Amino acid sequence: MKRRRLLLAAAAALAVGCSPARSAAAPAPIAPPRQQWPRYVLDADPAVRAAYAFAVADRVVLKWIPCYCGCGDLGHGSNRDCFVRETKPDGTAELDPHGAACGVCVGIALESRDLAAAGKSIREIRLAIDARWSPAGPATPTPLP
Repeated sequence: MKRRRLLLAAAAALAVGCSPARSAAAPAPIAPPRQQWPRYVLDADPAVRAAYAFAVADRVVLKWIPCYCGCGDLGHGSNRDCFVRETKPDGTAELDPHGAACGVCVGIALESRDLAAAGKSIREIRLAIDARWSPAGPATPTPLP
């Protein structure tokens, strides 16, 4: 039931193109500048839109999850960095276009979202992601939770 609510909230937020879904673990909702999603998100596949919605709505989970696409060379420190470049002092998110073009980034974010919705702890999510995605490539330098 919790997962269904999260998915419905994310879909509703993307459908109206403004404020993102709220995650139970998120300290506060944040949105792209002027609460508008950029074209590269709006025009993207539904999975990409869902990954951005989760990364924006939940500040906690993805910051503990590494990405395995090699984006550490871009300065990314976690999977969240693939989608959110910076959270401004006013709470708005400046998005990173990298995640829109990377199936590894999107896969990790969506699997993390699903595991969180299933009630897994951040540590359990991290272990599952490491086990499944580490063969894909080098990890970002993400500390363990």
